Amino acid sequence: MHHSPASPLFVTRHRRARTRAVLLAAASVVCLASAGVALATDAAPVKTASTGENPSGPPQTAPARTFEMSVPVVIRNQIAGEVTAQLTTAGVQAVDAERLIGILTPFVSDALMGRIVAISGGKGMVSLTALEQTGLEVTYDPLSIQLEIRIPKAEARDLVINLQGDNAPTDRGAISPARFSIAANLFASQAYVHEASAGETGFDPFQLELSGYANVFGKKGLYLAYQGFYAEDAPKTWRRGNVVAFHDDVDRAIRYSGGDIFTPGTGFQALPTIGGLSIQRAYDEIQPFRNTRASGRDRITIERPSNVEIIVNGAVVRRIRLDPGTYDFRDLPLADGVNDVVFVVEDDQGRREVFERSLILEQDLLAEGVLDFGLTFGAPQRTTDGSIDYDTEALLGSGYIRYGVTNNLTLGANAQANDQQYLVGLDGGIATAIGSFSALAGLSGGGPGLDDGLAISIGYTLDIEAGETLRQLQLGFEHRSRDFAPVGTLLPSNPFESEYTFRYQQALWDSAAGSISYRYSQGRDMVLDEQQLQVGVSQSFGNIIAFASYQRTERENAEAEDTLYLTLTWLMSSRENARARYDSRTDTPALMRLSAGSA
Repeated sequence: MHHSPASPLFVTRHRRARTRAVLLAAASVVCLASAGVALATDAAPVKTASTGENPSGPPQTAPARTFEMSVPVVIRNQIAGEVTAQLTTAGVQAVDAERLIGILTPFVSDALMGRIVAISGGKGMVSLTALEQTGLEVTYDPLSIQLEIRIPKAEARDLVINLQGDNAPTDRGAISPARFSIAANLFASQAYVHEASAGETGFDPFQLELSGYANVFGKKGLYLAYQGFYAEDAPKTWRRGNVVAFHDDVDRAIRYSGGDIFTPGTGFQALPTIGGLSIQRAYDEIQPFRNTRASGRDRITIERPSNVEIIVNGAVVRRIRLDPGTYDFRDLPLADGVNDVVFVVEDDQGRREVFERSLILEQDLLAEGVLDFGLTFGAPQRTTDGSIDYDTEALLGSGYIRYGVTNNLTLGANAQANDQQYLVGLDGGIATAIGSFSALAGLSGGGPGLDDGLAISIGYTLDIEAGETLRQLQLGFEHRSRDFAPVGTLLPSNPFESEYTFRYQQALWDSAAGSISYRYSQGRDMVLDEQQLQVGVSQSFGNIIAFASYQRTERENAEAEDTLYLTLTWLMSSRENARARYDSRTDTPALMRLSAGSA
């Protein structure tokens, strides 16, 4: 059987285009067959019974059949929507004007949109010929059953591309969990000490950790997570870990939990593990693909049709085919601190342009309209003789709320209390043209013998542009009064009255970054003032990251302490890494392998 070469357009279309092609072919056959029947009827003279003459006159050709169907509209090599079109065997003749205007609005300038609205004239359908008179280039591809529209560069609106927003991956293609599932992980470890400045050498005691989960009724059902531990040298070799049951409201990203719960919180709140109940907004775990923070953005202009590759910190986050125009890339997946962002643009002739950026993530601001909250109540967990029990005489209630007022302003409040103490607090963050500011405040108090205490923390971040490299300056101030005490701390301990911090960081060269920080702590009563200087540099070599830092600590009337810290990390996979480290304080190197979630 002979196969004609595949059209490049056909190769790039969705599989459903084949179905449309079959349907159109079938419709064309029907049209041609109908036309043939009509022609045959006209060609055969029909005589009347009385005269034997043909009353219809000379033979006439039947008019082309017209039918309607929905076809995709392709703009900038992406399907932008579907529009109802009138087709004949010759192709698309006209399209639904109102629907097409809705599709084109995000892509064209106001001037061009005005011309399109004018030629539509309130009609239900507008012809392709009329659309081309506005300056649009409209092409119908009968193989893929798609309508391609090219917009003049001067008339194109900046296209917004949300890398983690509307176009972000979702769980749409994920495998749905079974009605019942169970899993267990077993982690065994035993260290060998070859040489030690103090203590014994040889094998450390054998340790075993068991963790896992069970689920009934799938994603929207009930989960049970559990832990268990074995330690060869412990008084009680086997002991229970945390056990928690929870249910997720997937659509609203809310988790309802009962059991051993890590208390979520903000500001100066205490965060103990409790045995109790909690309700918490959990975007990261329930809707991990949703971006809830105001994040990075950048803008580039493309002169020719090109393939664009977007690379963030060495990882390719998106490949996309784009037509000429200006593109506003939003929700770049940046990490805290300095981020290397590269746009590689290559046209059809192989010409390549590289746009390099160094972007720094702003303060932890929520996106506009995002509400974050958590409520917990229960008894603080404690360990007695290797077993877990609960302090039922110190029941704790805790809650917080944070709201993204705008992309540049986030406000929040929190409260925490038991039968003896309380803590209330406020927090907020704002990004401005002169930098980003954050503030926390907490007021503590309680019953007899507990005086009120105050704590405040203020932070400032400034991104300094120097060519294409961004540099970041951070300033901080924190003050705690003598009697300030988080809930659960009956004896306040605030050796330092105030602390002042300074930090500066920037990208140095390819895949390298450096930082310098300084902290001054003002002692209270007999506590000596303290200052600390630290300089660090990191360099990545693919999936290997090297880090080195030097730290000097000085106290009044005391000898300075100098510390050298070195690490070499091998990123083995998304869940495991190997790390070698050296700390001059112990003068002992260490080699370890870590799994996701390990400290």
